[in-house]
Amino acid sequence: MKKYLSIIIAVSLVLSLTACRKMPDSKSSAELSVLKDFVYVTQDNQSIVQETDESKSEEVVSNQPQKIWQSTIIAPATVTFYKDGMQSVSTDKEFNHKIAKHIEEWYKYEKYGMTCACYSKESDVTNLKYNEMAIQLEFDDEVKLYGGFIPPSVRRIFIPLTGKDDYVIFASGKGPGNWSHYYVEGSGLEKYFEGRSFEP
Repeated sequence: MKKYLSIIIAVSLVLSLTACRKMPDSKSSAELSVLKDFVYVTQDNQSIVQETDESKSEEVVSNQPQKIWQSTIIAPATVTFYKDGMQSVSTDKEFNHKIAKHIEEWYKYEKYGMTCACYSKESDVTNLKYNEMAIQLEFDDEVKLYGGFIPPSVRRIFIPLTGKDDYVIFASGKGPGNWSHYYVEGSGLEKYFEGRSFEP
C-alpha cells in the first residue's frame, strides 16, 4: 500500500512539475490571444464607429431640404436679335419668356462670377450691336434671376454672343445711360436666332 501511495505521489509530483513548467508558456500565449482579440475587437469597433459616423453624415446630407428652384423671371416685353449689322425684334411673350428663362438658368447653380466695377457707355453697346452677334432683352418690370447679382432696377439686358465680350451680361436701367457688366458661365443663345428674318 505504501508502495502504491509513494508511486502515486511521485507521478503526481512529476505531473505537477511538468504542468508548472508549461504554465507560463500557456499563460503568455493566452495573454497574447487575449491581446490579439482585444486589438481585433478595438479595430472592429473603430470601423463600426466610422461607418456609423459616415452613415450619420450621409443621413444628415440626405435629410437636408433640397433647394427647389422656381423661375422668378418675367417675360421681356421685347427681345432684339443683332446679327451682321441687322436686327430682328420679337414681341412674342412666350418665346421671349423662354429666352429669359434660359439666361436665368445660368444663375440657378450660382455659376456667376463677380460684377465688374467698370461701365460701358451707350455708344459702346451700340457699337457692339452693329459689329457682333448679340441679343437684348427689355423688361417692363423688376428683373429677378434667382437672386443673382443683377439689381431689380435693371430693365435692359444686352449680351454679345461673339467678340471679346462674348456672354458678358451688360445691364442698364430704362433709357440711355451706363451699362454695368456681369460675368456668368453662359452659352446656347445662338439657337434662338434660327429661322429669324433680319432687317437693317
